[in-house]
Amino acid sequence: MRYFLILCFLASAVCGHATEPSGQIFIKSATQSFTHEYEVTVYDGKIWHRSGAEAAAPVVKWKLLGKTGLPHSPIGRFRPPETVSEISADGDNLIAVGNDGVIYYMKWSTRRWTNQWGMPVSRKLRLPPNIRSWAISHRGPLSGGYSDIDGNFHPISVGVTTLYILSGDGLTIRYADPWLPADFSQEICTPLRNRFRARALAASASTLFIINDAGQMYTRLADFDSMGHNPFLAYSYDRKLRDNRKEKNVRTLPPEEWKKQPSIDTHQGRITSAITIFQTGRGNDARELRVEGVNRQGISGFFSKPIHGQAWRFTETGLPLQKPLLPPPGRIEDNGPNRDRTLLGVWSAAEDYNIKIKNFNPPCHEAALAVFSGAGEWEFPLFITASSQADRRMKGAVLLDEKTREKATENKTLQAFIETVFGGNRVANIRVTIDSSDKVLIEAR
Repeated sequence: MRYFLILCFLASAVCGHATEPSGQIFIKSATQSFTHEYEVTVYDGKIWHRSGAEAAAPVVKWKLLGKTGLPHSPIGRFRPPETVSEISADGDNLIAVGNDGVIYYMKWSTRRWTNQWGMPVSRKLRLPPNIRSWAISHRGPLSGGYSDIDGNFHPISVGVTTLYILSGDGLTIRYADPWLPADFSQEICTPLRNRFRARALAASASTLFIINDAGQMYTRLADFDSMGHNPFLAYSYDRKLRDNRKEKNVRTLPPEEWKKQPSIDTHQGRITSAITIFQTGRGNDARELRVEGVNRQGISGFFSKPIHGQAWRFTETGLPLQKPLLPPPGRIEDNGPNRDRTLLGVWSAAEDYNIKIKNFNPPCHEAALAVFSGAGEWEFPLFITASSQADRRMKGAVLLDEKTREKATENKTLQAFIETVFGGNRVANIRVTIDSSDKVLIEAR
């Protein structure tokens, strides 16, 4: 009888262990994620977590998050969902999507959940239907801040939280920010001026990582602050290192562009579209990229490298692949349509100048401004800070390059325009307004 009871006890212990998640997390997905401190997963509709230091331990020590493994409010501000279907974690942030479709938001440092999002009016936020992927990002104490395009480092104050989504056609990246209205109206220009059709998106510390069906990969640091949209921050298109006290808080624009990452050669193995990026320390460079795949022998694992590294290294895991293998490189070309267009209008200065904006494609920040009169046409680099394709009012700047300055010595009309608009500066800050008929009005600001 005693042996029978022992056997029953052992059987119940094995069954009990089977009701918990197991295995180390190497690649993030919609149901498993990790930060620099925790691993987290969805199992049986509940959230489980453990310290990252325990991830490689022989005995798996998973625990329910909180008492129930569900988002909850100790003071009854909201009713918890019955189950959790998806999660995403980065830095101090954890996002959970309930079976009710509501996005629940928690800080690891406080373990306090909320189902409200946005400012100045908070409300429930839901993921749009038919998106390809989504990811939460937190640029906080671990990263310490970010460096602008000129290398000026800007430390964080309260941190930056961004929830990114990739549209169903793979051509559009949108985001929500807790300090903005509770929607996904903010847009980020994708590579190839919004023509790159991404299959998957990952994010960490405001750095995006995307991949298409051909295995081409890009990264970019882009959030509300770094792209020049925050009205409470100081920005300048005057390119330089700012080492004096007066300008140390001024952030250089334009923001950084997309960087194409080295491809993973077929002689190394094959990859899937399951990708991961995570922050490893201070500054823009402290990111690691991971791509799920198999090596030449067909053993499953992942390829990894630092974000600015050139060589991919393979790590065996032997785990089942999350996604199907992509076709060999060069077999797919699936870019979206060209969305660049030309707009006509006027520049209102001491006198009105007819202008033409070429390659206008908000929210891609770079375009060209052609100013013309009976005496000729002159083109200037133009930068704008549009937050979506629907924007009709935006800030920006026109730059005066040396070639155009030299031309002005032989053209009095051009010289008069430069003196009126630029004075003795290299940058003219402007405000751009587009009316319902797509006519442009440019004014100094």
